[in-house]
Amino acid sequence: MDAYYGNNHLFNPSTFASSKQFWTSSVLSAQQLANSKLFRQIDSRAFNPTYTFTATMEQFSLGELAAPIIAFGDSEAGTADRALVEYFFGMFSLFFSRRDFQVVPGLWGWSADGL
Repeated sequence: MDAYYGNNHLFNPSTFASSKQFWTSSVLSAQQLANSKLFRQIDSRAFNPTYTFTATMEQFSLGELAAPIIAFGDSEAGTADRALVEYFFGMFSLFFSRRDFQVVPGLWGWSADGL
């Protein structure tokens, strides 16, 4: 999600879904990940009147693109297992969405009484 529209630190399922449209196989290539990132940047530029893309943002974007490959793939080949990436973000969404975030500690057996 573009920060112009709200908190861009929360997982956004619709943004993730729009990214996945560029993932055309069960093994993600660096090119597919880059295409999804470029789409999100173009979309932000088209609809956000305050859009900027600084050198710092570029470095962060490169790290964002590399993360699935480093965590779930083959760094030498520059690929990642799509199923693992989707599973990770599916679980991330389940446990850290706005409505579930405050429920998670209780699911793990944590309570304020112990503090």
